[in-house]
Amino acid sequence: MNPRTVVALLVGVCLAVGLLAGGAAASHGDDNTNFTIEPADRTPNASGVQYNLTVKLTDTVERSPSIADQDRIVFQIPDTVIQSCQPQNALGSGSFALRVNKSTQDGYQRQSIALDNQNWDGDAVEFFPSDSNTQPQYAVDDKLELVLEGCVANPDSEGWYRGVVLVEGKSRNGRNISLEANSHYFGICEGCESDADARETLGPPPSESASTATPTATATPTATATPTATPTPSVGMTPSPTATATPTATATETATPTATEAGGEPTETGSGGSNTPSITLDSLGINPLAIVGGVAVISIALAVLGVRRL
Repeated sequence: MNPRTVVALLVGVCLAVGLLAGGAAASHGDDNTNFTIEPADRTPNASGVQYNLTVKLTDTVERSPSIADQDRIVFQIPDTVIQSCQPQNALGSGSFALRVNKSTQDGYQRQSIALDNQNWDGDAVEFFPSDSNTQPQYAVDDKLELVLEGCVANPDSEGWYRGVVLVEGKSRNGRNISLEANSHYFGICEGCESDADARETLGPPPSESASTATPTATATPTATATPTATPTPSVGMTPSPTATATPTATATETATPTATEAGGEPTETGSGGSNTPSITLDSLGINPLAIVGGVAVISIALAVLGVRRL
């Protein structure tokens, strides 16, 4: 192979990897969810704040149109303090509600998720849904919603922040599947009542700017100097269903029966579930597979060039 051809190949690979990395950094990192976090009070260090976390499923999960049975649900909002609160059907001070808003022709039908246990651990909360045929399926176009009424203390500093969700369970044909998603950025700042106000104070969020520099620090962990195939930041919680879980009275969270939805899914075998108790954030802003692929192609090209010189 002509050395000039090899050089051109190397340049092309580098540009392709760069474009993939830039594309990942420009998004909040997930193609099959629309995950928003809305605090009722955006004042830094405010306590007793209501947070609404809504995860709309916009595409299939590991080829499945739904997570039919949820085994474990974890929400994390870095730099906040998520305080322990009690489940209540009618939200009041210090209460939470976990539900699936089912998509219907007339809008959404709210269905609560009955729980066996829950863990509250700093900036994260972990739920273990009951094993029941009446639990709502979490399907495409549905919204998984967690409302924390007066259970959250805001970050200490102004800035752009985001959260992460992990849902583990089974597909309609019994395969283990999992969904992990990052939220859109939300702003915390003095005098701000919305993300539009935060833009005026903080500038655009990191997802809309080539540079992540903002007037204040963001909640995104700093990428390591050497990129690896697996992002390393984690939730920092190692909960167990029987460790410190607080039993939840089933009388206060009654699931509404839901009809089985039409539609099939692939029957290929295989498990996409995760057995690890931690959640990783896509904080590097780079697609790890793009890095691995780019390195592989560069290595092959260098080998060909070495053979040519011999």
